[in-house]
Amino acid sequence: MKLKCVKVTLLLLSIILFLSCSDKEFVIDYRLINNLKGDVKSVNSKLYNAELKSSGIEKGLQINSFLSEYVDNTLAQLYLIRGDFYIELTKQGELKSLNHFTMQYTSKIDNVYDENNNLIKMLSGANLEHITTYTTDTDGNYVADTTRDKSGDMIYRSEYIIEDNKIKEVATYDADNKLRYRVEYEFNRNSLVQSFKNGDGKYILKINCSYDGVVHEFFRDDREKFIINRDGDNAIEEIEFYDNNKLIKRLVFVNDNGDMKLLKIYGANERVINEYSFKYEFDDYGNWTKRVVYVEDVPKYINVREIEYFK
Repeated sequence: MKLKCVKVTLLLLSIILFLSCSDKEFVIDYRLINNLKGDVKSVNSKLYNAELKSSGIEKGLQINSFLSEYVDNTLAQLYLIRGDFYIELTKQGELKSLNHFTMQYTSKIDNVYDENNNLIKMLSGANLEHITTYTTDTDGNYVADTTRDKSGDMIYRSEYIIEDNKIKEVATYDADNKLRYRVEYEFNRNSLVQSFKNGDGKYILKINCSYDGVVHEFFRDDREKFIINRDGDNAIEEIEFYDNNKLIKRLVFVNDNGDMKLLKIYGANERVINEYSFKYEFDDYGNWTKRVVYVEDVPKYINVREIEYFK
C-alpha cells in the first residue's frame, strides 16, 4: 500500500505548517476541494475591489482576501477563502504547483512526481529556495525526507515510522540534529488525525481530515479551533471558530451546485456581523470564471478565474 504525500511547509507558529500524508486511500484531489468540474489543468484566480460605474461593475484594485477581517486564522484563509492564487494540477488532480499570495507572505510550491505518480521532490518557499527530496522503501512507503537550501545545506530532515504500510509518525530534525517537531498519525475508519508537537513534546496543533484531504477540524494550542461542516456535495455549510472552547464566530453558507450563493457571519452573540451574496458567470464545464461579491446588495469584490483544461 503506497503512501502518497503532499507536504506544504511554512514556518511553524509564525506561519502555519500543514502536512498531509496518506496511504493510497488518502489521495488529495484538489479538483474536489475546489469544486472544479472536468479535467482541470490549472486555475489562476485574482480578486479585485469592485467599482460601480455607469458602464457597469468594473474591476478596481487587486486584493488578497475579502474575508481577511473576519477569518484571522492563517490556515482557514489559505485553505478555504483564497483570492489571489494559482494552482496547477496533475491529471489525477494532485498538486503540481501552487502560488498563493497574502498581505503577510507568499507561498510557492513545485512538486515533481515519478512515472508512478509518487512525489519525489518538492520545491517550496517564496522563491522556491527550499528543496525537499523523499526516500521510499521497497513497498513504496515514504520513510524519510530531507530539505536543503539552494546551496545544498540541510535545513531539516524527517524520519518516518511505518506500521502495516501506514504512516504512524514523522520526526523532523534541524541541521544540528535537534528534534524540531513530531507529527503523530491516527487512521480512523474514514478520517486521518494528524497531531503536531514541538521538540519538547508540547502539543502545537491537530488537523482532522477525510479520505479526500478535506479538513474538518483544526485545533491549535488547546485553545483555538475551527470546525467545518459540509453538505452532501462536499460544499461548506458552516465554519465554527472557538477560543478556549467558547464559540466566538460562525460562518454560515448557502450553496448552489457546490458554489457559494450566500454567506452570513455571526458573532459570539449570534448577531449578524456581515452578509455576502454571490453572482456567477460560468464556462462550458460548469466552473465559474467570474464571481461578483455583494454586501447588502452593493457590489464590493470581483473574483475572476482563468481555467485551463487537459486536452
